[in-house]
Amino acid sequence: MLADPTVTEAALAAAVKDEGEKGTADGLATDAQGRIYTTNFEQDSILRRNTDGSFDLMVHDPRILSPDGIFCTKTHVYCTLGQWNRLASFNGGQDKRKPPYHLIRFPIEPVAAYNAEEKI
Repeated sequence: MLADPTVTEAALAAAVKDEGEKGTADGLATDAQGRIYTTNFEQDSILRRNTDGSFDLMVHDPRILSPDGIFCTKTHVYCTLGQWNRLASFNGGQDKRKPPYHLIRFPIEPVAAYNAEEKI
């Protein structure tokens, strides 16, 4: 509907659906099953929104700093970690970012939360 210039504002407003709170996202990706993967930099995590509207915690670790760009293959989810919270603009002019800069991956299945601590 957003791409259709003939849709009225009233029709757009009527189509809005509250899907609930899930935190602040910086990246979104979908898998072949139509599930949505969303980063959550406030919680150092990545969530999956299933087609029934439920959420699974896919990965959580305090080292997952500002998960950002995210991509799904048939078997894994890949995500870059931006360390945005360490930028000078958030730290009194001091850049606190430090290498190495990570690209993480975790398996799409099983649904049980994945312990990133073992892999980073």
